[in-house]
Amino acid sequence: MELRQVLVVEDSYDHQEGAIKSLKDYRVVRRLSLFGNLEDFLKGLKGWGCKPGEFGVLTDLFFPVSKNDSSGELAPLGLVVLMKCQSLGIPCVIVTAGYHHGTKYNQATSVLTVLDLWHNEYLVDHFDQDDSEAEAKEKDWSKGLEQLKAQAAKIGAE
Repeated sequence: MELRQVLVVEDSYDHQEGAIKSLKDYRVVRRLSLFGNLEDFLKGLKGWGCKPGEFGVLTDLFFPVSKNDSSGELAPLGLVVLMKCQSLGIPCVIVTAGYHHGTKYNQATSVLTVLDLWHNEYLVDHFDQDDSEAEAKEKDWSKGLEQLKAQAAKIGAE
């Protein structure tokens, strides 16, 4: 199946802009939808009318539950997005910007390891070359899209 549409879950405006710039040149992406939190993504997913394999999800790793989340805490909800997509047969890749979340990042990657999802097929991490513990200025959305296309091709071949 051909990957035609991409849903992006990203709470940072700068990284949303990076996703738009990175993905706009790919002819495969005919529609790009942005969601800034888990609640909006889940609502959007319900209304999506595509077949699995025709669309995929690129998600941040850490973001808020809802627009109204006043705690200021970001949770590793990209794991929830990935598991939801897995359960529905939807290609999904977590795209993150390095180790700047500290031990919370280690906990999230430990979950991916336990689920046997800790490899480049499901996670694209882009580190700051000068400081591996700082947030990278840009995420590698292009690599995430390549991984989505590979997953969609597998679904289409089954």
